[in-house]
Amino acid sequence: QVALYDTTAIDTSLLRYKKEYPNVGTTLGQAFYFDHRTQQPVYRTQTDKNGHFKLEGMEAGNYNLVAYKNGYGWKYKTKLTAPTTEPVNLELQPEIQINEDITDYAVWEADRHYIIAKDITLAENATLIIDRGAVIRFSPFATLLVNGDLEVNGDENNPVIFTMQGIDRGAGLWGGIKITGPNAKTTLNFAKIENAQYGLSLKNAGGDIVNCLIEDNEFGIYSTHESNVTVSKTTFSANATNIHVEGLSNAHIDGNMLMGDNDPQSEDIGIYTNNSYTLAENNICTKLNKGFKIEYNGDVEIQKSIFDGNEYDVTTCIVGKARIEKNTFWGTKNPQISMAYSIATINRNNFYNTLQDIALYLSEHARGDIDAKNNYWDVASVEAAQRRIQDKRVDSNNNPTNFKVN
Repeated sequence: QVALYDTTAIDTSLLRYKKEYPNVGTTLGQAFYFDHRTQQPVYRTQTDKNGHFKLEGMEAGNYNLVAYKNGYGWKYKTKLTAPTTEPVNLELQPEIQINEDITDYAVWEADRHYIIAKDITLAENATLIIDRGAVIRFSPFATLLVNGDLEVNGDENNPVIFTMQGIDRGAGLWGGIKITGPNAKTTLNFAKIENAQYGLSLKNAGGDIVNCLIEDNEFGIYSTHESNVTVSKTTFSANATNIHVEGLSNAHIDGNMLMGDNDPQSEDIGIYTNNSYTLAENNICTKLNKGFKIEYNGDVEIQKSIFDGNEYDVTTCIVGKARIEKNTFWGTKNPQISMAYSIATINRNNFYNTLQDIALYLSEHARGDIDAKNNYWDVASVEAAQRRIQDKRVDSNNNPTNFKVN
């Protein structure tokens, strides 16, 4: 069958930020965001016995064209302008069922559909390459277990899609991609991961994720047990936790868009880190419950990022070192930085007014050695800036410490 669909509307906040900061997040296009399984067609027809079809009587506009057949999957032609006399060629090939573990070298071909009905393991010292436009569809709770090398090579017009088999949607419907072991390495370029429990998890492993869309998972990326992960130019949306880093891992998170669902009842988090080194720079965190949540020791740097419209921008508890520098905070509904049991350097940031007008909250458990110099507080005087800091700490004699603005 062949069908036309309206193009998918992309969140206007994403479009606005992408226009202003073109190097943050991945490509915003129909190839990433359109899914015919979530929409009703505006026009449907059949091919003849030779596979030919004709679209007639369509209103002028932009559409996405879909060819699909049971057992063959689907193929898209996005942003088709109607009316048109240009021929469109969409070739479908039979789906491939993956029933056995991968123990050597394998290539999953461009534009093919691969069905994974049970857990599949990529063995240590084995390699799997997935070419552009491939669609990997998982049955409920099935997982791709990676102990070797996984290389995903999509492009902006033909990303590799990791998704749920069938029409159900929501986080946690399949297991995810789980990379384990010091010899496991994963590279993802222009891929989309959706509807999993762990979109991508790393345990004592390495990963390089760039130009991806990771959405509607319980965890977008989960890094633990001394893993090393680099995440860049990737867009996260509607994940309960977008990036989770723990267990003496190292993470470099650079140039990503992390977006929540703007629900005040949600507990979604942009970046969570504990007991690890995390460098986060040039990111945008927006519409989240917590843009950045830091707990339990570790070494964290947050630089040159934007926090906009979150419930809380940065919260810290029992943090060994936190360096928060050259960021912009605005539109927050609660204190922009909230600290307890933490040491921090908070320098050269822009703090614009919040709904509660508190930029920095230091709980009674915050440590005394907090360096906050050369910040912009969006007020006209030192006295007004002082009112934007709520200091609940006391000294050894139980007297208020009265943090001073520099």
